[in-house]
Amino acid sequence: MKKDVLNNEASLVNQYLLVDPKHLTKAIFEAELPEQVVREIPPLNLYMAIQNNSLISSTDLIDIMTTHQRRVILDLDCWEKDEFNEARFFNWLSLTDENNSLDLLKKIFASSDLKLVAFLIGKYVTVHYQTEPTDMPPDGDFYTPDKGYTWIKVDTNNNDYDFLLKRLLALIFETSIELFYQIISVQTVSTSAELEEEALREKNDRLASEGIPTFEESLEINRPITKAKIIEKLKTIKKLPKAPLDNITPLSINDDIDEPLKSFIANIKDIHTALSELSRILNAGIVFYEQSFDNLENMYILSEQIKGILNIGLERLLTETELNDKLKDSYPIINLQDIYRYGSSFINDVRNKAIKILNTKENPSKDPLDSVNLEILTSLSGKIPYLPLFVKDSENFISDSENKLIRGKRALRNYNDIETANKLLKKISSI
Repeated sequence: MKKDVLNNEASLVNQYLLVDPKHLTKAIFEAELPEQVVREIPPLNLYMAIQNNSLISSTDLIDIMTTHQRRVILDLDCWEKDEFNEARFFNWLSLTDENNSLDLLKKIFASSDLKLVAFLIGKYVTVHYQTEPTDMPPDGDFYTPDKGYTWIKVDTNNNDYDFLLKRLLALIFETSIELFYQIISVQTVSTSAELEEEALREKNDRLASEGIPTFEESLEINRPITKAKIIEKLKTIKKLPKAPLDNITPLSINDDIDEPLKSFIANIKDIHTALSELSRILNAGIVFYEQSFDNLENMYILSEQIKGILNIGLERLLTETELNDKLKDSYPIINLQDIYRYGSSFINDVRNKAIKILNTKENPSKDPLDSVNLEILTSLSGKIPYLPLFVKDSENFISDSENKLIRGKRALRNYNDIETANKLLKKISSI
């Protein structure tokens, strides 16, 4: 987010939040004290930096993070919706520092959810106990870490994973013998399903503290509301307590914010709360539209669309005489979520029209659409509607030097884009 948007309050937000995730790692290590700088950066920003550079190329950055930051990043990387992604967790277990020591693995283990470690052990490790270490050892690929009292066999059906899990077990044994025996025996008191379910609940709690809502919460944030609801709220509610968002650090995806949203945010006195709310709305959009936090390009596109939805909602509200003056000082009675939900109604209207037309045009009895109109219709009917980049307005398209329509997509950033989309849909429906 640009510094002028912060209304000269940039000191409230760490300057490194303004750095594009593509350049964040470089900026951190160019600082005089990288270890101090990294502590002030939200885990989600750091995660996007890791995704840009790749996990294996980010060991220096991971090494200087706090335990909490690594734990949240593991939550982001090692879960797909409600399922634990074992392969990604094994990728983390494979990391070593530049000296190939286990110091980085120790930090990763300290940041890991022990229930998930127990989950993997319960799934892939067979444990055999003996009363006397001199008793006949079990057959097969068992080995003993404690001179014959406990025998272990690791079998993941993957030689690399076997090695990584054995190395982790050895590290746990060396770190704490008591913890080692506890973690290999968890499977006797908890099922794999119970461990995964509890780990999921705690993961959701951690992400919620970072401003990342559950899917159910994201549904509410993305549920459209009418202008009448906003007018009623402004008339009936005189004062609201400060929004409980102090623990959510503002997230910047890129710098670009259009008017009138830019000025609206700049005029908010409690800028930190407003930017935190903007972060939560973006996160809710990522969850709602089922985008992945590890796809940086999709994050850019989605952030553009979400800021566009906010801008569209605000533009339309400002056309109302009775709201124009009041909106300037209405925050947080009328908050960014209200404006976003109102703007969503226009996006949803465009999408529903496009879907209806597309379903009609797919009728075999109808003449097929040409590729240009089909691309416009497909773009506007997607879960996240957008305009093809070649659309300048409803009457003009943009071509390259070879007279070919330029490729790509752009967000619906203002109400003019909504009008353009509606005019294009009207033309296509008449074909």
